[in-house]
This record gives sequence, structure tokens and C-alpha cells, in this order.
Amino acid sequence: MKSIKNTLLGHLAVILLLASCEKEIKFKQKEVEPKIVINALQHPDSVWVINVSGSTSILDKNKPGSLPNATVSIKDEGGNVLEVLNHHSDGNFISTQGNKPLVGKTYQLEVSHINYKTVEATATFPSPVPFEIVDTSKVSFKSEESMRVKIRFADPIAESNYYFIKVMVTYKSYWFDEFGNMIDSVYNIYPESIGSNDLNVENLDENNSKAMELYVKDNLINGKTTEIDLYLNYFLFQHSEYTNITIFFASSSKEYYLHKISKNKYDATQGNPFAEPVIIYSNIKNGIGIFAGYSYSAISLK
Repeated sequence: MKSIKNTLLGHLAVILLLASCEKEIKFKQKEVEPKIVINALQHPDSVWVINVSGSTSILDKNKPGSLPNATVSIKDEGGNVLEVLNHHSDGNFISTQGNKPLVGKTYQLEVSHINYKTVEATATFPSPVPFEIVDTSKVSFKSEESMRVKIRFADPIAESNYYFIKVMVTYKSYWFDEFGNMIDSVYNIYPESIGSNDLNVENLDENNSKAMELYVKDNLINGKTTEIDLYLNYFLFQHSEYTNITIFFASSSKEYYLHKISKNKYDATQGNPFAEPVIIYSNIKNGIGIFAGYSYSAISLK
């Protein structure tokens, strides 16, 4: 088996749908108040980036948009302001001081705007949980030629941990001139689907045997050393154009986990008129969206 090198590499938007019809409808219920929308799924390898936009009333014909004039403050657990972020573009407020969240710390977010109620949220950034690859082998998974990758990790004792697993692939593509001579090459990085039969693993894509992310909850494995079999497309290991395959094992806060689970379920029901309504989890006081943290360990297979 090839030697495996440990690496740490750097990595949703809230969708608002407004519908209108030609016939005027009189609403008897109280009009829903517009709110600030926060999108901030943050990890310690990246400086603070908080996306801020505004929702609109259901009676408002204007589309929701970014709020570049908002005041976005990052505070410590005691409420002391650490930095006021600057607006960069498209509603993204970024740390200009290079500040990043620290593992094990809790932070408060406050966003204010003259046209909206001030919103607040709290996020804790869990420590990454290391893992190892103990075996790889070529197998058949759901009638597909696959590479089985067995990973092992030790779940921390007396903690509620929420994990997700994803795979990122680097693909090298080439540019040729009219005579067939290679003139340039470019590396593309994209997520790759993975599967698992493990009872501790959730695949939210009910229509497919594999998904772009798998979720693990520790209610059955609390404090135990656990092995999980993952299945990747075998062709990734057959062709030299796939120059890197990296498994990310992420430890997230409960808020992050609940948001991702509900968002995936929401996406899966779109276009199905018979599906039960799904509410996307939010931890934003007086607003909509998510402010949550995660950290990860990563291992490159190739």
C-alpha cells in the first residue's frame, strides 16, 4: 500500500424564493418582518468571513440583497469586541487583521443595520479529531467498481461530537493547440462522491448510493475507537490526471450539524409537491441563517 501523508488543507447559502401572481391577494395575517440573513460556516484555518444579506417582506417586490453598510462585530465569549469586519464584496465581511477563530474557543457575532433588528449568534469551534487509514482494497460497492478505504478514529469521551466526511479531488486538465500540441495545463479541485454501509453513517441523498458528504453522530460510538468503511470511485486511482485525493474528517458544532442536515433535507424536497415542508435550522437571534464552526483533519491518498 502506498505511503499516506497527513495534510491540513484550507475550505451555503440561504435561498429565499419569492413568488408572485397576477391576481391580487389580500393577506389577513400579520406581515412577516424583513430580517438580516447570516451565512457563516467557519473553520480555524481561514480568517473570519461573514456573509450578510437582508430578507424582504413577502409583500415586497424587491429581491433580497447584500447589506454593505451593516456593522459586523466579532466578540469573545465575554462580549468584548475583537474586530469589526470590513465589507469586501457581495455581502462578504472579512477580517483585515488576519484574525481567525481559535480551536476550543467560543465567539459571539453581532450584526446591525439601520433598516433591520440587530442580530446575534454564538459559535464554539471544536478541536479536530485525528484519524488514520488502516486499509485500502479494490471491491464492488452497489455493483460499482470501488476503492474501499477503512478509516479509524477515537471518539473523545464524555463529549457530544458531530462529524462529517468529504473527499476532494484534484484533476489536471490540458490545453492543446490546433496541431495537437499541449500548450498549457490547469488543476481543478472538486468534491467527489463517497458511500458507506456503516450504521453510524448518514447518507442524506436517498436517491443515490453515494453522496458528496457523509454524516456521523457519536450517539452509538461515544468514547470508542471506531472504524468506518468508505467507498470511492475506483477510476480515480486508475488515471494519472487525478493527481490528488484527500479525505477530510471534520468535527463540527451541534449547530453546524443541525444546519447541514436540515439544509440537505430541504434541498432534497425541492420540486416535490408531496414532500413535507422542511425548516432549515437557524441559530441567529432576531434573524435567519447560521453562525457555526468546524475543524478537520485530512489525509491524502494520492
